[in-house]
Amino acid sequence: MTTPQWVHKKQSLFFGIGRKVRSLSLRIVSLDMPFPEMTTDLSDPPVTLETLAGVDAAVMDGHPYSLLPPPISLGHGLIRYVAYAETMFLIDLRGTMDDFWQRIPAKPRKNMRAERRKLTDFSQGTLECRAYSTADEVREFHRSAAAISARTYQSRIGVGYAGGAVQEEALMEQARTGQVRGYLLHSGGTPIAFAFCRIQGRTIRYVRAGYDPDYERWSPGSVLWLMMFEQLFAERRFDWADLEFGSWYEYKQRYATHKVPFVQLWFFRATAKNLAIVVAHRANTVLQKAAARLKAWLKERRNSGNS
Repeated sequence: MTTPQWVHKKQSLFFGIGRKVRSLSLRIVSLDMPFPEMTTDLSDPPVTLETLAGVDAAVMDGHPYSLLPPPISLGHGLIRYVAYAETMFLIDLRGTMDDFWQRIPAKPRKNMRAERRKLTDFSQGTLECRAYSTADEVREFHRSAAAISARTYQSRIGVGYAGGAVQEEALMEQARTGQVRGYLLHSGGTPIAFAFCRIQGRTIRYVRAGYDPDYERWSPGSVLWLMMFEQLFAERRFDWADLEFGSWYEYKQRYATHKVPFVQLWFFRATAKNLAIVVAHRANTVLQKAAARLKAWLKERRNSGNS
């Protein structure tokens, strides 16, 4: 069992709809604990007024539940706020890759193997998935991943893999204590896809991935995913792969062995100011969802009118 730790950082709450979005930056402590080790019991979370010493809020990014809690509740001098509810996707690594493949429908299983054969042929047999764990290895991974990411659409809109010397030093320090790992897919010796993972006890979190768009026709992201998980199952170092949330990603829906509902919890001191912040953010979230539903309904009406 991993010992829970509170990590100091900054995190924002966002307000607004469409392009008129504003953020409220807060000093927080975030719970660093493997998701698979959490229970569904929300009656006694590890947060007290002492937890909030020197910060604005405490955040549990993902807490599983069996019964969805109320959006806002008060108790023990704290405001507990459910910022959102989603599904966490996990892969149980305690079996074998063969066991895992038996759960996958025949067509996607066949497609992934065909994609690897195509990329192997293109690479003239020199296709390799490498893992990077030590500080020096993580430095090499970081520079290659940043170079790949810089070529992607995600980087152009500001959500790519962050490069730079400051991030590099931080990752090297984390690598020295076994907290991070990277994977690179090499074709003919050239890195063409990456996956960045964080390690929490016997759980490895699949945090970010990307591939060089020049190689898109050979599905390098899918091939890296396949080869990486072959290594993880063979390694037997981890019990779980945490794919994080994202119900809109088809691969998570398809390959996860466990789909667990969770909530993101924020804890504030019970003050009038903090209650106003929470109520305003909750109201904004409700309006955003209503606006999205209205937009979808109007689109459907237009499409039906044009048919």
